[in-house]
Amino acid sequence: YLNLVGDRYLELLDRPGPAKIQQPDSRIGSDRTEPALNLDLLLGGLKPVIRGLNPDDVNALTSSLIQILQGQGGNLESLFARTSS
Repeated sequence: YLNLVGDRYLELLDRPGPAKIQQPDSRIGSDRTEPALNLDLLLGGLKPVIRGLNPDDVNALTSSLIQILQGQGGNLESLFARTSS
């Protein structure tokens, strides 16, 4: 997948249950993958939050989102905690 700045990455997660060893030269099927981030879904979910903010708060929210999406900020919980107070 490409992130917002065009870097490619792959995240492998350890799931509960017995491990199955992947054979050399085998492929992980697309049915076992997930897209990294759906920006339309994220931004659509933020519409109610943004409507209730004044312009300065919208600027702070936008700045925080940019930092988070670029990996320079905290997590989404801290973002929503700051903007909802």
